[in-house]
Amino acid sequence: MGDLSNAIRARRGALALLVGLGLLAAALIVFLVARGEEAALAGKQRVPKLPARTYVASVESTGLDNNGLRSFTVSCDDGDHLLSGGFRNLDFGAQLVSSFPGGTGDNPHWTVEWRTAADATATVTLLADCADFSPAH
Repeated sequence: MGDLSNAIRARRGALALLVGLGLLAAALIVFLVARGEEAALAGKQRVPKLPARTYVASVESTGLDNNGLRSFTVSCDDGDHLLSGGFRNLDFGAQLVSSFPGGTGDNPHWTVEWRTAADATATVTLLADCADFSPAH
């Protein structure tokens, strides 16, 4: 019985050592990755801290026609910042031309352009991912 107890204690000690070494290795990796990211940012302009609150502004439209090229824009609220944008649910038969950010200052927006056949209309849902700066929504 004594040999069995000693063997169990030895295995527990070895297991504890392995767990401790694993935790140490994980901490070292986190430290090195953080240093690498900091080095990658060296000399680059930092962006002011973004708020934790974000929202998606969306609008569904058939677009404004300009000789077969349709376009429409979705905007963030005044004072908020555009993070990204895009579209979904572009009707069958419509051809995407472009999807891009625009606007400056207090009027950030996302524009989508698409083409349809001359006698057709297509509906698209435009999306803008926005950072919500005070006052909160």
